Amino acid sequence: MDQDLINTLLGIGAAIFGWVLRTIWQSMRDLQDADQRLADNLTKLQVEIPKTYVPQAQFWKILEDINNKLDRICDKLDNKQDRSIP
Repeated sequence: MDQDLINTLLGIGAAIFGWVLRTIWQSMRDLQDADQRLADNLTKLQVEIPKTYVPQAQFWKILEDINNKLDRICDKLDNKQDRSIP
């Protein structure tokens, strides 16, 4: 009778231990899948960023054009002569 009780308790303990291990294993798999999805999303984002934002060379060209236009406006204002009041 005592051996049957010990065998039953060990069987129940082994079943619980197996269930815990299976749960941990499944959680690890879920985390690995989530990590892989995040890595894939990051890769897609790295590919999309150059398409979305203005490249630095183009930005500096546009800024230079704006500065040239502002310089021309300043030159015109400097050359402007006001009418004299009679």
